[in-house]
Amino acid sequence: MKDKIIFTNAAIYTMDPQVPRADCVVIDNGRITAVGETAILTRWVDDTYENIDLGGRLVIPGLTDSHTHFAMYSLGLEKVSLEGTQHVKEALARLQEKASSLPAGEWVLGVNWDKNVWPGGKAPTKEDADNILPKHPLAVVSKCGHLTWANSLALKQAGVNKETPDPEGGEIQRYEGSQEPTGILKENAAALVREIIPTPTEEQYVKAIKKGMNLAHSLGLVGIHNCEDSHAFKAFQAIHNQGDLPLRVHHHLAMANLDNAVELGLKSGFGTPTLNIGSLKLFSDGALGSQTASMLEPFEGSEDDYGIVVHTKEELSVMIKKAARAGISSAVHAIGDRANQEVLDIFAECQNISNQKGLRQRIEHAQLIAPEDFSRFAELEVIASVQPLHATSDRRIVDKHWGQRGRQAYAFKTFLDNGVKSAYGSDVPVETLDPVKGIFAAVTRRREDDQTSPPWYPQQCLSVEEAVHGYTVGAAYAAYQEEILGSLAVGKAADMVVLSRDIFAIPADEILSAEVDFTIVDGKVAFARD
Repeated sequence: MKDKIIFTNAAIYTMDPQVPRADCVVIDNGRITAVGETAILTRWVDDTYENIDLGGRLVIPGLTDSHTHFAMYSLGLEKVSLEGTQHVKEALARLQEKASSLPAGEWVLGVNWDKNVWPGGKAPTKEDADNILPKHPLAVVSKCGHLTWANSLALKQAGVNKETPDPEGGEIQRYEGSQEPTGILKENAAALVREIIPTPTEEQYVKAIKKGMNLAHSLGLVGIHNCEDSHAFKAFQAIHNQGDLPLRVHHHLAMANLDNAVELGLKSGFGTPTLNIGSLKLFSDGALGSQTASMLEPFEGSEDDYGIVVHTKEELSVMIKKAARAGISSAVHAIGDRANQEVLDIFAECQNISNQKGLRQRIEHAQLIAPEDFSRFAELEVIASVQPLHATSDRRIVDKHWGQRGRQAYAFKTFLDNGVKSAYGSDVPVETLDPVKGIFAAVTRRREDDQTSPPWYPQQCLSVEEAVHGYTVGAAYAAYQEEILGSLAVGKAADMVVLSRDIFAIPADEILSAEVDFTIVDGKVAFARD
């Protein structure tokens, strides 16, 4: 493509309230110079412009995933995926196949096992794996990311045994009536094994991330908000310095890097339009899938299971306020209603400093909200960074573990009705990176593999425009970049997605049939479907 392009005969949804619809957009050196009608705009462009007739196809702003673990996802493309396994035996077969290709002593690493879909909801044990992996240490992260399954060899190398105490904010699951570990490590306990797994080199990170970026572009993504540590950030910097980062990366800071960031004077939003500093990423609680979310009332069927507090309210308060004083916003993982309430309390305590510094505080996931707290999000101007696919994936375990409280879970429409600014993402590798599937989930509240079931809490269904807004305008605002990203308007970056079908016009059940034809970043084609 040339540097000067005019796209004509398109169904353009700009997400700009000033010019919401158009059929032509003009680009000059990566920026939008005009949006309007083909018949008018073609009159003033000369032959220095490349004219691309889109034949009525849909054009929307480039999509951004507001919550990823992108390096983990990219590196995980080489790990054993247990996605879709229906029984521990099926999972073990995949792990054994991988081990057969590795020398003895090398780690077998995997992702995405889900006890909630296995018979009886039973978690695997170290003995399950010992029988097939006697010479390979094993570590497999669950689909929710909050449980790690290890075999005896991995536990031995990590020094985890009957005498090992539970770390703060974590739990070594043990057999009933015994101190013997089962092989399941919850929350922070997973670090006991994770820290002895060989860390990939920067070159391995870079290679994996480049592969992941190509896949992201094929799905219509032009940007991500990434929740990872310094290893990932270094890799993104290396790619950026090579001039080869065609994905916009808003990178959060790991808790371990807070003091260094404050000392260096880093602030949220600092960087380039391609790579910039996000928020301080913190954890309040665990997850629903592992029943470690922090709850105001016990999980269904229990009298005393209130989940796990990963960091206490007092600990979070110290870190959030320290970051705020330094000009760094916080993005806090909160699943349970108690976790969300406590994080909101802290944001209320530091609202003045947040306003003075122009910070945009975020809660990541915001899955279960006490009724009185929806309006507090808006009052405190806290962004709800949520994942539509979690709602449809988790609907059954919400019904099981939260019961009637489910009406307040994944309540995306209630957030919007209360004036809460929202940004949408995937939490990849927990869910698929595909934003079209996220839009489908937000609009229909149905699972892709079970479209005959009625929508789950249909009052929370969004319009297509509301769903797309969360992946475009909402994501740009959450990243302090609404002046240059999020909508197709004059002066903004030419980040666009061309879809094969108009998801605004077709029946909602057909949204998944829309394919990405082009992904354009800064006026350059990052992906074109054959």
